[in-house]
Amino acid sequence: MTTMDLIEGVSSQSLGQVFRAELRRLLRQGGLRRACLLALGLSVLLGVMTLLLIDQISGGQADDGTAVTVPVETTASMAGIILGIAVTLHYGRLIQDGGVGTALALVPRRARLFSAQFLATGVVAAATATLAGGVTTLVAVAATGTNGLGAALMAVAAGGIACALLAATAQATAYLVGGPVPALLTLVGWWIALPLALAAGSQFVAAPASQALTTFADWTPISIQIRATNAGLQAGEVQDLLLNLGALFALAAALGWISVAALNRRDF
Repeated sequence: MTTMDLIEGVSSQSLGQVFRAELRRLLRQGGLRRACLLALGLSVLLGVMTLLLIDQISGGQADDGTAVTVPVETTASMAGIILGIAVTLHYGRLIQDGGVGTALALVPRRARLFSAQFLATGVVAAATATLAGGVTTLVAVAATGTNGLGAALMAVAAGGIACALLAATAQATAYLVGGPVPALLTLVGWWIALPLALAAGSQFVAAPASQALTTFADWTPISIQIRATNAGLQAGEVQDLLLNLGALFALAAALGWISVAALNRRDF
C-alpha cells in the first residue's frame, strides 16, 4: 500500500466508522469503562439507600409511587455527576497528553472526529444512566409494588437522555479548558459550587436580586437535569420534561459548538 492509498483510506472514513472506533476506545481499558462501573454501582447504591431512608422516615407507610420514583431521581443525579467528572478527566488528559493530535493523525477531518467523540460519549453515558435507573426501579418495585412504575420508567428514560447531555457539557468543558485538573475544577465550579453559592446568596439580598440569583441557579446543568428527571416522575408533565431536556440540549449544543470551534483553531 502506498502512502497515497493510506491517506485516501484514512480520509474516506465515515462518521459511523469513526464513531464505532471512538466507542470501542471509551469502553476499553483507559477509557470510561471503570468510571461507568463506578457510576452504575454508586448511583444504584444511593438510590437503594434513598428507598430505605424513605421507608424508615415513613415507618413503612410511604406512598408506593414516591418510594419508587424518588430513588430513581436520586440514581440519575448521582450517575450524571460521576459520569460528568469522569468524562472531564478523560478528555482533559487527551488534550494534555497529545491524544487529540494522535487521533487527528488517524482522522484528519476534525469535525468528523469531534462529532464522533461527542456521540460516543453520549451513548456511553446514556446507556450507563439508563441501566442504573432500571436496576433501581426493579429494586424499588420489588420492595414496594408496581404503583408509580410508569412514571419511574419515564424518569429512567429522561435520566438517560439528561446524563448524555450532561456528559456532552463536561466534554466541551474539557475541550475548552484543557488539562484534567483545570477542567475538573471548572466543571465542579459551575456545576456544583456556583448554584450552591447563588442559592445561599439569594438569602441575603433584596427580593428582586434574590429572585434573579435563584433563577440563575435553577438553570445550571445539574439543576436542569434534576428538574428534567423530576418532570418525568410526574404523570402528565411531558411539557416540563421536554422543556428541561430542550434547555439542556441547547446548552450542550452551544458549548459543543464553541469548544469544537476553539479546537479547530489549535495546532496539535
